[in-house]
Amino acid sequence: MDFDPQGNLTLCFGIEQPDKLNVSMFNIMNAVMGDEPLPAPDQYLHSQGNIDLIQGNPSCVQTNHILAGRPALP
Repeated sequence: MDFDPQGNLTLCFGIEQPDKLNVSMFNIMNAVMGDEPLPAPDQYLHSQGNIDLIQGNPSCVQTNHILAGRPALP
């Protein structure tokens, strides 16, 4: 799981534009915290060999703010 807003692990996994992803760790965490259904795994789970990745991107900074008790950024 890549919680990094810069998506460094995601980049290492070969996903070149993490900021263009429709679903990231941010969406997964928001669904869990909001007790909402998760997106379908094929929307966020990337596999390479025997390694699975849930990608991160800049939207993950929102989750950091929410978990810290600060308002989300606009």
